Amino acid sequence: YQIEADIAPFRGLLLGLFFVTTGFSIDLPLALASAPAVVGLALALHLSKTAIVAAICTANQMKPAAALRSGLLLSQGGEFAFVIFGLAQTHGILPVGQVKLMLTVVVLSMFLTPFLNELGASLSTRLEKARGGLVLQPDSEDIDKGEYVLVCGFGRVGQAVCELLTARLVRYKAFDMDPYRVAEARELGLPVFYGDACRPDVLRSFMSDEAQLTSVVVTLDDERSCTKAVRALRRQYPTATDMPIFVRAVNEQHRRKLAASSATALETGPEESALMLGGALLASLGTPKQEVLSLIDDMRASMFTDRMSVIRDSFVERKPRGKKKAAKEKRPDGGVVDVAAAVVPPAAAEGEPPPAE
Repeated sequence: YQIEADIAPFRGLLLGLFFVTTGFSIDLPLALASAPAVVGLALALHLSKTAIVAAICTANQMKPAAALRSGLLLSQGGEFAFVIFGLAQTHGILPVGQVKLMLTVVVLSMFLTPFLNELGASLSTRLEKARGGLVLQPDSEDIDKGEYVLVCGFGRVGQAVCELLTARLVRYKAFDMDPYRVAEARELGLPVFYGDACRPDVLRSFMSDEAQLTSVVVTLDDERSCTKAVRALRRQYPTATDMPIFVRAVNEQHRRKLAASSATALETGPEESALMLGGALLASLGTPKQEVLSLIDDMRASMFTDRMSVIRDSFVERKPRGKKKAAKEKRPDGGVVDVAAAVVPPAAAEGEPPPAE
């Protein structure tokens, strides 16, 4: 996705320049006067190259349908023909009129390529059906059409988030700008891709119409990168209802800035590192292991009480994005009980012990 977004502007520019120069090389009066010869040579070029490529593919144990379609796709004249014919004209090997005629044939073969692609798909499908087989042409993006979470950043925090999602069997896809980290993740079979989540064109390239994103998590280390990523996502999805965004904030000021963009921002700060360092120090001073762990748990609970309220509030404020309705049961007296609300009592949600039965 990153490479596609990087080369997209240059691709359009170079393709336009190529076809403009190609169009100028065509002699229209000569092409019209020699129309039968041009069409005949173009068809001969397609037929000969299709036969050669299909034979090579068949010799390499490809299916006949795939070999036929490959031959039709590769049957057009290549760009190198312009170089060869130009050199032949320069050195006097071919006359000018013949060079222009051959260039017209090559351009016509390029023009016919999209139609030959459709023809090849149709013929290969019919051939496979006639042989009792199936034509399977899956697209890599069509394989995963289920709902998933997008994780922007696959560092330590991003990996921890992905592990939580995996533990709950929630599908995810992740972006990261470190090619070595991405390569290591891909070797482990993880859905991690190289790309800059701060760039809207990369996000647009990744978020196709078939993509079913449920939410986005931004775990980038840099404050500026986090802000740019959230703003790029908000241009794609203007409101929190369209797409929930969860962000790792650097500090309280950064958290307020991200919250202004309708993002759920959480600022962890250095507290966790302080707990780990303090625990290691106490252990080195001879404090019993259980006492150190208990003390760290108590300190963590007191430090993160306010921040955990953000998570509790999100269950109340945010509505589910799916179409499933909450499960309900009938009471014996004819009333209705909300099963989701009955599972966790309000007292338990606030951290109080459940009432004794």
